[in-house]
Amino acid sequence: MMKLKLRKFIWVITALLTGCAPPNRPSIVPMRTLDERVSCGAEMPERLIVMLPGLFDTPEDFVKNGFVSALRERGIKARVLIPDAHFGYYESRTVDQRILEDIIIPARASGAREIWLVGVSMGGLGSLIFSQQHRPLVQRIFLIGPYPGTDKVMRKIRDAGGPGPWAQLGYDNDDPDARIYAFWHWLVSRSKGPQSPPFISFGTGDSDRYRSDQQILGSLLPVTSRFDAKGGHDWRTWHKIWLQMLDALPADAKGSPGAGC
Repeated sequence: MMKLKLRKFIWVITALLTGCAPPNRPSIVPMRTLDERVSCGAEMPERLIVMLPGLFDTPEDFVKNGFVSALRERGIKARVLIPDAHFGYYESRTVDQRILEDIIIPARASGAREIWLVGVSMGGLGSLIFSQQHRPLVQRIFLIGPYPGTDKVMRKIRDAGGPGPWAQLGYDNDDPDARIYAFWHWLVSRSKGPQSPPFISFGTGDSDRYRSDQQILGSLLPVTSRFDAKGGHDWRTWHKIWLQMLDALPADAKGSPGAGC
C-alpha cells in the first residue's frame, strides 16, 4: 500500500512540474456532457455514440480534433454524447455508474437502440470497464491509444506468460484493480470463440508510450480489428486511427458521404 501511495505521489509531483497535471475538475452528478447531433431532422437517431476522453482531456477536445466532423463527413447518422468523464470518476470508481445513469439510460429513454463507445487513452479503459459490466447495451467499441491498466496488472499478465495463462489464475474481487482484471478476463474469454457484439476496434500509434502493453490487449482481437498509425500518444495520431476505423466499418454502419448536418 505504501508503495502504491508513493508511486502516485511521484506521478502527481512529476505531472505538476511538467505542466501536465490533470485538471482538478469537480465530479458532479450528472456529468457535464456535450450533446452533438450528426444527422438532420427532429427525430432522435437510434444510434448513440459516447466518446470518453483521456486523462488530460475535455469533451471539447473530441470536437476540436475532428472526431465529430469525421462522422458528419461520412454521413454516419448518430447522436454524439461526450461526457466530462475525468480522472475523478475513475479514482472514485464511479465512472461506469455515471455513464450508465447520466448517459445511457436517458438516451435509451429517448430512443437510442444502438450504442457505440469511443475511448481515447484513459477513455479506452473506461469503455472496457463499462462494456464488460453492461455487455448487452453496447454494440461497438473503438479503443484508440487505450490505457490498458495499471503497472501491477500488466506486470502480472506478463509474468504469467500472457493473458491466457494469467486468466487461469483468477483474481481477488476485493482488489483495487478488480474491475480492470474483470475486463481482461472478458477479453480472454471472447478471444476463444466467434466474435459477437460488442465488436471491438483497436488502434495505437507506432511510438505510443503504452504500445507494448497495448499490443498484448490487441493480440486478443482479430487482425482485421487492429489499426496502426505513425505517431505517439496524442490527438494527431488518434485522429488518424479514428478515420481508419470509420472507413473500415461494414456498409450497414455507414451512411452516404455528406449526408450529415
